[in-house]
Amino acid sequence: MDFSSSSTPPTTTPDLRVINPVNQHLDLFQRSEVSWYVARGHCTYLGGHLVTIQDAAENNFILDLVGDNEVWLGATDEVEAGTWVWVTNEPWEYTNWEPNKPADYPIYWDYLYLQDSLWGAEPEQWIKYYVCEWEPAP
Repeated sequence: MDFSSSSTPPTTTPDLRVINPVNQHLDLFQRSEVSWYVARGHCTYLGGHLVTIQDAAENNFILDLVGDNEVWLGATDEVEAGTWVWVTNEPWEYTNWEPNKPADYPIYWDYLYLQDSLWGAEPEQWIKYYVCEWEPAP
């Protein structure tokens, strides 16, 4: 069959990203469980980054997006234990740690996750869902 003369227009894949009304970031909840590095790499491949959280409103928005699922966030202290940085190099100003966290974990507990609105840290090889984020268009 010759499709070159078809009158049916090509279809596009729908954009499943959700816009955060506060900061205009686009967020996409990825429902596959992977390690932190795989999550970071996949978000980068898609043209975004692992989600970063700058305030309580954004933390609540992401929590609403992911429900009661544990998700990787885009932060690590792998360069210097105890010094947390976002993958985007945004300022580290807002935190929402679980009580008594972050503890003095062994050096391999270097990757941030969100669960039940609070943050924790675990080894990168553990698997979790994740959220990719894109900055607003200029």
